[in-house]
Amino acid sequence: MHYWNYVLIFIVVIIGPAVRAYLGGKNSEKYTTTPEGAVRVRAPRFQLVAGVILPFIGIPFIIGGLLLMRYAFISWSTPGDPSSVSPDQLTPLSLIAIAVFAAGIFFTAYSFLIIMSVRNEYVETGIDYVEKRERLGKIKRILFHEISSYSYSPRSEGGKLTISTSDGRRISFQTDYYRGNYVVSVIAFRMTNGHWPNPTDPTTHSRLVQAASNGTAKRYLSGSRKASNLSASHVHRLQNI
Repeated sequence: MHYWNYVLIFIVVIIGPAVRAYLGGKNSEKYTTTPEGAVRVRAPRFQLVAGVILPFIGIPFIIGGLLLMRYAFISWSTPGDPSSVSPDQLTPLSLIAIAVFAAGIFFTAYSFLIIMSVRNEYVETGIDYVEKRERLGKIKRILFHEISSYSYSPRSEGGKLTISTSDGRRISFQTDYYRGNYVVSVIAFRMTNGHWPNPTDPTTHSRLVQAASNGTAKRYLSGSRKASNLSASHVHRLQNI
């Protein structure tokens, strides 16, 4: 029995993220780049599997939690009833009922968020911006020269990038899921050259695309995972190199 527990942990911790990263990357490959250099990638649809399954787990948990709460309330209100639990068992029963009910709410709510993510979410990267529509429909766009800080996690299913502006806008996404390596390349350029690249310069743009495709930019950010004070007031936005 312990052997199967280790197998289950291995599947959840190792195999699951690897499969999601692979499927997310395959999903992003089917989207084409426009003549203007923009590509919009929608959320991977394989997530719908979890979105469909989770309600079948969550709803029984909710019903079970409510039934346990009802039984706990009846036991509390009629302590002399033979079918009621003893007073020393009432508190553990109540805690179990609340935990089961909360788990059901969590599974059901998470299913809703997954479905909304597949329905609404996309990340669009252009030559000088990144735009994201979140699962509830809110759209945020950040021009590269507006980025004031970033953080990068290379171990998060192909790499997770979070960028922020000085006015509070924030975009976070999996770079392999959403073809975000160009954004990684732009940030690596800023970190190594001290200014944001000119996106209209063909030579600079070609260098950015190359660094994004050959993994150079990701390797750089893997060693420099966060930075701040990158606002445009401290750089020369249109300076070529």
